[in-house]
Amino acid sequence: MKSIYVYQSGDPVLRNQKVQEIKAHYHIEDDAMSRYDLEENTLDQVLEDLDTYSFLSNKKCIIVTHPYFLVSGVGKEEDEAIQHLEKYLKNPNPDHILIIFAEEVDERRKIVKLLKETAQFEQLETNPLTLIKEELKGYELEPGAQALLLEFCNQDTAKLRQECEKLKLYALKSKKITKKDITMLVERELDQSDTFLFSFLNALITKDQQASFSKYRDLRALGYDAIAILGMLANQFRFLYQVKVLTKKNFKKEEIRKILDCHPYRIDKAKENGRYYSEEDLLRYIDRLATLDYQIKSGLIQAEDGLENFLLTT
Repeated sequence: MKSIYVYQSGDPVLRNQKVQEIKAHYHIEDDAMSRYDLEENTLDQVLEDLDTYSFLSNKKCIIVTHPYFLVSGVGKEEDEAIQHLEKYLKNPNPDHILIIFAEEVDERRKIVKLLKETAQFEQLETNPLTLIKEELKGYELEPGAQALLLEFCNQDTAKLRQECEKLKLYALKSKKITKKDITMLVERELDQSDTFLFSFLNALITKDQQASFSKYRDLRALGYDAIAILGMLANQFRFLYQVKVLTKKNFKKEEIRKILDCHPYRIDKAKENGRYYSEEDLLRYIDRLATLDYQIKSGLIQAEDGLENFLLTT
């Protein structure tokens, strides 16, 4: 049984669940639990704790968050503290349980490769759709409310949990949640374009021109010009095509995620949306967008006119 665990996740609920599972499995007492946030503590403090035996319990657990040494460009590999940690990883104390929570890792780093060999390495995932169903169990959602909530929360699972609690309290008596409720209660995340592009693409797939233009206006409100939207739209169609081809070749989701370097939820959505298109359809749209891009940059057509015509004929 390994005594080192690395979990890749930014979701505090999932993190806490893992801590509780490990604590229960090893029968670790509360006073044998140590937590270090490396934005506030030092790696030397963690190492000192790892090198110290516990007289209070047979097992002790050391939890590390914000591990800068796993991130590209942060912390030199030759730093003494990092080299000290590498030595520990090669010969860990079996009575010390080390848990590292990271939102991202650079797999090119020597210490990450070492952790892959010596630790239980796992990416914790929460499908936002599953989360909503679990959090709002017993509540009736108006058609379209689920998609709107995802859009407003930008698939952020921590925010989704928070907003679901708010919606449950608001609809405690009626047990019904409407799109109007979401618009009124949920603060919309406007700092990311992926959510709008997903809904934009969904509108195109279902031939909903009104929704297409609504999402188009959302993107314009974010400050994107027509050329930028055109480029992002082309990227999304290419992504659909890539996922469709890789899936056809029997690549698993985790393999696709690594190849395309993307969030697993994007793959799920691409598979769902890809059902509406053949490979030939997707290649045709990619070609149309490439031609439109050339016409705009050549001055043969105005960007907004070209994009709006594309929306009308898709």
